[in-house]
Amino acid sequence: MLGAGRPRRKSEQEGTLRGFLARRFVFRYVMRRWGNSSGWAAAVLGAATMGPAAESPGPSSRRTGLTISEVFLGGVPGSATEHLQWVEIYNSNPWPEAVGGYALGGDASFRLPDGAEVPASGYLVIASDPAALRDGYDLPAEAAVTGGWQGVLGTSEGTVVVEKSQGAVLLRVRYQNSDPWPAAAFGLGHSLALARPSFGEGQARAWEASLEPGGSPGGPEPVPGEEHLARGLRINELAFPASPGDGPAWVELLNASALSVPFLSLELVWGGSAAAGLPSRDSLDPGERAVVDLPVVFAEESARGGVLRLQERETGRVLLAVRVPVPVAGRTWGCSPDGSEFSGWLDGPTRAAPNPGFAPARVVINEIHYHPVSDDEAETFVELHNP
Repeated sequence: MLGAGRPRRKSEQEGTLRGFLARRFVFRYVMRRWGNSSGWAAAVLGAATMGPAAESPGPSSRRTGLTISEVFLGGVPGSATEHLQWVEIYNSNPWPEAVGGYALGGDASFRLPDGAEVPASGYLVIASDPAALRDGYDLPAEAAVTGGWQGVLGTSEGTVVVEKSQGAVLLRVRYQNSDPWPAAAFGLGHSLALARPSFGEGQARAWEASLEPGGSPGGPEPVPGEEHLARGLRINELAFPASPGDGPAWVELLNASALSVPFLSLELVWGGSAAAGLPSRDSLDPGERAVVDLPVVFAEESARGGVLRLQERETGRVLLAVRVPVPVAGRTWGCSPDGSEFSGWLDGPTRAAPNPGFAPARVVINEIHYHPVSDDEAETFVELHNP
């Protein structure tokens, strides 16, 4: 079993407890605010079934009440926000936070002007082009926006740092376009949103792709509504031929939520252009599967590996994006157990049926000696084993 036998660090235990409490609080609040019959309540409760619960905006570090709450690396090619980037700072304190002289560092550099502040329980957006930000988003006139930085945030990996005026580092995020970071935030138009600040801004699992393309600069992430119910779907199993003649390409979708998911307006997209519509049906019930046979162009492009995404046809809203490795003959890629957040090579294809466990690794890292008593790097080693 993945991760078996590894004791949780204190930070992980705290994060798990806080996530549980956050989920419980959301449940009680929603039921009290909207009631059992509300579509909003059902949508939020359905979203809460997918992985660790999202939290309310809050501090991510003991050093400061400020938080790097959202990072936008740029819109999809050809969009008005293609070259726009921004970083959102949230103030969890109930008073305004003076940040004049503070600096944004890392890949982009910008020093905040004297008198700058982040409103109490509010947001400050630092943009590469503040005018373009206001033009591209429907921001209120009083929204706190500044910027005009030097440099460019890396679109495959990068660093965002917030420093005090004398250079002390308050917050640091190192992100990269690889799992477990959300794929939809890298070239697919969504932002990186800090969904679980109690985990710490430096932890990949604290971040999710924004609900909406373009993110939500200057405000909190929206509460999931009925239009987001399809986020309960999982790309549960993928079959891509390693070479021509190895068989057809197909995808198994699973509704891992507790609610029926609308199905008609969705499509699967591979890379930048290849798209496939889903079976003609209105919805997918909880626990139900649907298998989509993919066109030949998918099989051809998948030979290089890449990102497969499930999105809405009209809005381009990415509901799920999965990084897929280069195909291996006789193997499928998927979740184990069904619908879980863990994915890897499966022990045999199981089209339209429950997934087996993960296939045994052909080569494993059997031992690592990384810090000898002598501190001599020549004594470090990695041992590989062919089981």
